[in-house]
Amino acid sequence: MSQFDSKTFNPEVFGKYLEAIPRTTRNELIKSGALTINNKFKELFAPQTGAYKGTLPFFGRIGSNIQNYDGQTNIQPQSSQTYSQSYIVIGRAGAWIEKDFSADITGGVDFMDNVAKQVADYWDDAESSILLKILSALFGISSTFATKHTYDITGEVTAANAKFGATTLNSALQQAVGDNKSNFSLAIMHSVVATNLENLNLIDRLKYTDANGIQRDLQLATLNGRLVLIDDTCPEEEIDAVEAVSAVTAVPAVYTITIATKAVAGDSCVISAGGVTKTYICGADWEAGADVAADCTNLQAVIAADFPLYAVTKTTSTIVLTQKTALTEDAATITVYKLDTTGTFAATIAETTPGVTGVTKVDSADAYTRYTTYVFGKGAIEFCDVGAKVPVEMVRDSLTNGGQDTLINRRRFVIAPKGFSFIGSTATDSPTDNELANSANWDIVNNGKLAGDKVYIDHKAIAIARILSKG
Repeated sequence: MSQFDSKTFNPEVFGKYLEAIPRTTRNELIKSGALTINNKFKELFAPQTGAYKGTLPFFGRIGSNIQNYDGQTNIQPQSSQTYSQSYIVIGRAGAWIEKDFSADITGGVDFMDNVAKQVADYWDDAESSILLKILSALFGISSTFATKHTYDITGEVTAANAKFGATTLNSALQQAVGDNKSNFSLAIMHSVVATNLENLNLIDRLKYTDANGIQRDLQLATLNGRLVLIDDTCPEEEIDAVEAVSAVTAVPAVYTITIATKAVAGDSCVISAGGVTKTYICGADWEAGADVAADCTNLQAVIAADFPLYAVTKTTSTIVLTQKTALTEDAATITVYKLDTTGTFAATIAETTPGVTGVTKVDSADAYTRYTTYVFGKGAIEFCDVGAKVPVEMVRDSLTNGGQDTLINRRRFVIAPKGFSFIGSTATDSPTDNELANSANWDIVNNGKLAGDKVYIDHKAIAIARILSKG
């Protein structure tokens, strides 16, 4: 097939050929394990179903509250949380017109290979752009995830320390997921960041030898045993100069737990503070006291052990958690469960003083460029091409401009970051780029309950992190 017109164009053959063309970004994401092709979406969003939004449930982990087995203490059963993740189909299309496509574009070269490569690159760039918009939205959600999984070194006073260095990646992943950092396998960074690391002999670009025996650098490298994809579509932002930044005094957050009615064996509560969530069962984790004051004493001891970031004190009927290091964070919560009709425990928590992170006064700061590097763990992103009714077609117009051909390509696909749900509504059956980039349209996966009963998945289960640097 050497001509590009409606008589000789075979959309099925072209479609298969198009899929066979290597696509660098997606292929490297797949090889690293960061992106997985999940065909479950094909059935969920098949073209004939007319669906473009869907939700799939999954089970959370069982509790980690180990109970004492001594022949006297009742064993309190626990249940795991059930979560659900919502997905959205993204529809995009492209079309190209040429008066004489074969001659103008291929220059005598077989059009199938030449055109398919260009169309494949077009979709590679489109999917990469959409992924970056989604990532930007995810980090705009006010959450422990956004705080813990962002490692910002642009504020370092020393210029060298504000740039990506030998320990940056390791420190960023430890802050994000602790001992789960070994699961991270791929980083995507701007060429400026990669070049700085090359100059420090910290990364090595992968190479290949062409048909003429000439060795060339690839847009791939390795850093700390992880694959690096060098891509200048990574966010590059110009930060304006700052003449003065007002000093903000650090204020430790203070939370007061008030116990109104003493507990009996089997009553329990769930306390969340500073990114840590613990369940306490009366009779297993703390002994029921004779009165409220005794409950305060007994419960204080276990809370102090489990929440080391806080100074835990008590009064007759309250337990007070005070931040040791002043930081802005989500308010602490407590949820109380009473055992059947015999339960009596009643406790509430109040944010007595909101925490405020201290800011050092800066007389002036020069304008600079801030670069974002994204790091992914295995299975961080799910992808599926769910198909369109007519993915590829050719339209021949024999009259306009003396005759011209239009190649049309349609795609419907899912890009689903693990741990996040698309919760926004769309005016059409496909979200726009602006809708995908809007943080309000996304939420961290949770149990679907309201207010105090809502439980989010552990942020450490989300295998995505970002590093902000000056190079």
